[in-house]
Amino acid sequence: MEQPRATDHERRLLLPASLFGMAAILALPLSATPAGRIVPALVFATPITLVLVGMLHRHRGVIVTGAALAVALLVLALAVASGVDPGVLGNLAPLVLLVGPVVAVIAVGRPLREVDMVAAAGFLISATIAVIAGFAAAQTPGAAGLVLAVGLLGCAIVAARIGRRVPTGER
Repeated sequence: MEQPRATDHERRLLLPASLFGMAAILALPLSATPAGRIVPALVFATPITLVLVGMLHRHRGVIVTGAALAVALLVLALAVASGVDPGVLGNLAPLVLLVGPVVAVIAVGRPLREVDMVAAAGFLISATIAVIAGFAAAQTPGAAGLVLAVGLLGCAIVAARIGRRVPTGER
């Protein structure tokens, strides 16, 4: 079965969408490790992923949703940093951390699968292993490095597959 050829537009957006999608996936298991201090920055990966995927599919609603989510998270971060009680808005960041992996797998995994099956498999299996290993090893020294290494491996597979030009039949 022949896969459709990816356009340059798709390839330009799939790599950063994959990187931010992987960051959205890794944020949750990293929150249980000593590297959890970087999670407040990684929480923005989910809205950025949404914006990139919206641009990929030229879907204005997804772009607006991702941008609005990013602004809401920024307001939350500024409120907390200035000592203001965010109230109910304080639940937004943990909610984004919880749904980020699902959003990323669906939003990035599907377009990758349509463009390159091996890239999609590399992304999805690496993300899965990273999440499982992250939670399983949360109390083990080096767990954060393991989570990041597996995630980076998946991104390297995506970059290698998306970044090269191959005949359609080879995919």
